[in-house]
Amino acid sequence: MSLKFIIFILFIGIFNININAIPKTAREVLQATYSRLWQVTGLNEDPPGIQFIKTQSRGAFITHSHGTFTINVEEKVYEICMSFGTRGTDALAYILGHEIAHYTSGHQWGSKFVSTYGFNDVSGEIDTAVKALRRLPFWETQADLKGGIYCYMAGFNPHGIGDTLLKALYAAYPWNPEGKSVQKKFIHGHYEYDTIKPYPSLKERLSIASLNDSLVHTLIQVFEAGNLAMVIGRYDDAIQLLEFTLKRGMKSREVYNNLGVIYAQQAIKALGNNKVNYAYPFELDLQSRISYTTKGINDEAAALLEKALVKFRQAYNFDADYATALSNMAGVYSLLGRLREAKFYAEEAIDLAARLKLNVSLSNAKVMYGIVAAQNNNKKLAEKTFEAEIEHGNLMASVNLEIVKGGKLNKIKASLFRKSNGDNETHEAVFGNMDGVDLYGNFSIENYLTIPVFYGMLYVSDYTHSKLYYWMGERDNHPLIMQRSNKDFEEGSVWGIKRGDSFDELTTLLGNNYKIQSTSQGMLIHYPLHQVVFIIDGNQKIQGWMIYRLDA
Repeated sequence: MSLKFIIFILFIGIFNININAIPKTAREVLQATYSRLWQVTGLNEDPPGIQFIKTQSRGAFITHSHGTFTINVEEKVYEICMSFGTRGTDALAYILGHEIAHYTSGHQWGSKFVSTYGFNDVSGEIDTAVKALRRLPFWETQADLKGGIYCYMAGFNPHGIGDTLLKALYAAYPWNPEGKSVQKKFIHGHYEYDTIKPYPSLKERLSIASLNDSLVHTLIQVFEAGNLAMVIGRYDDAIQLLEFTLKRGMKSREVYNNLGVIYAQQAIKALGNNKVNYAYPFELDLQSRISYTTKGINDEAAALLEKALVKFRQAYNFDADYATALSNMAGVYSLLGRLREAKFYAEEAIDLAARLKLNVSLSNAKVMYGIVAAQNNNKKLAEKTFEAEIEHGNLMASVNLEIVKGGKLNKIKASLFRKSNGDNETHEAVFGNMDGVDLYGNFSIENYLTIPVFYGMLYVSDYTHSKLYYWMGERDNHPLIMQRSNKDFEEGSVWGIKRGDSFDELTTLLGNNYKIQSTSQGMLIHYPLHQVVFIIDGNQKIQGWMIYRLDA
């Protein structure tokens, strides 16, 4: 087997996860949607209960009884959501995400939670109720924003659903959104308070939803641009973009994990050209040579690796079922020479991925385990582990097996590092122009979504079959232009490469001068010469690609 490529194991969250086939019964749909949403909240506690109720007056709301919270969803609300057809689960997730956000944000007063989709009884003094009503727009704004982020990170699409869903809910329910008064009556010798109708009007509610839909959509664009920049090695840009999403409230396991990956990659670069022993985790720089011992690790690299560990731990704290973070921790400990800890986290990742039936993550974790075995001079176990994963189509296993048997990783030719000179021949040889966009042409950003990101500016444009990101970071004379194909783009390249083609067909056409980056969904195959990244699924089929332009 030729080793004319660099392999690295890099477990990242590039795009939002794919949603599994939704079960058939309504109760199973509700539970599956709710479980997926709760998973991304980052709370290591039992979630509130979830149940259907048959009443038709309050919509969806949270109740509290004897220390237990429950999210109640009227069957009528579920029917309205399912009337949205293919976006039915998106609509349901929008409502559940909103209610979860109320819970995680602590929007509680009296003995009840404020809820968008139902009337609320308020206990306590009248001034408490009035003060709570004044804060309702803030609560609803916060819940929409946070709930929208939950939806996206859980793999649902919240964009554009709020407007039509709210109109359907307001039309179906006998709510009185204008009723702002608090009626009181004298019962059993003291005042009690009737039901308060604290809703904003439909117009006000649509305004809140529209604003937050725009904010969530903006954060998603920045998150995706940061991930794409990371894939092609623009680490400083990626950090700036991903840190922006964190500071604007998009705290998630994927963001923390990917920042950890960047720090690990920067640490490898700081280590310099040491002797390489294996196809090592996080290896991205084509010139890097990494030793598996701590000898020679400089202070800069050690500090970066510690930063990576912090981020991976934060990612794991968000979701104790996140095998990706465990595998990444194993890789960092291995680089630090702390092999006992590396072995522990690799085994934990294997057990967790096996229990959750995450086949791609399981295979990658086993490759990491095999590397640690080789580092511990257990060559027999390493070979056995790699051979088993070769049967599952794991390319990293093939390379590491050859290394254990005495092979060496070859250096990639320096020509692969050449920077763009403005000639678009390389791109057109692979794809031509997606959606008629010439990456090397003059760009007009008048019709782009414009997003200020700290001291940089991100411009995003949606085309029919692709999305284009134009990033102008702190290095104003070094813009980055990235164009990613949509899932429906079937046209392919002038060479005949298209969605659904196999990995073998790809390498037959473009050769073996690529980098591999493993993800929980499959692989990313990066051809620096052609400035293209292919998205490969767990069955080694092409699902899409991203072409880019680096201006030196």
